[in-house]
Amino acid sequence: MKKSKKKILILGARGNLGSQFVSDFAEENVLAWDKEEIDVLDFVNLKTKIKEEKPDIIFNCVAYNAVDLCESDKEEYRKALLLNRDLVGNLADVSIEIDAIFVHFVSDYVFDGQKKEGYKEDDKPLAILNYGYSKLKGEEEILKRRSKGLKYFLVRTSKLFGLMWES
Repeated sequence: MKKSKKKILILGARGNLGSQFVSDFAEENVLAWDKEEIDVLDFVNLKTKIKEEKPDIIFNCVAYNAVDLCESDKEEYRKALLLNRDLVGNLADVSIEIDAIFVHFVSDYVFDGQKKEGYKEDDKPLAILNYGYSKLKGEEEILKRRSKGLKYFLVRTSKLFGLMWES
């Protein structure tokens, strides 16, 4: 009996992280969306398109990550909140509606960096920078929806790396 393929939506599919997932899941039914395919901040259209496709798993590889700009420019901080908090909440909501697993990536910037021995999964976050605060707020959007049936994975990482390519 042949195993059925999962339908996987990868948002931010042309970025460093997203492109690696597109490659890794090549044997599955992958929807690879980047800004050329969809405006992730048009939440109504985004939700409509996701509901039409009904993926089994949604990988959110979209994020605002201009850390220095986010600290010094109010408009950039607003963009960080839109991508790192508001988008995450909308993706979590649609994941619940279509019964999809939601995979989201968070930064170690949700911590203040004072702990010498490193952080554990259950350590309480304490963001001290705007960027870290925006990422923490996204994490909180997910955690608020646990009781509503959200199936999710939160992946905290300090660095992303991958193959270099020319576009």
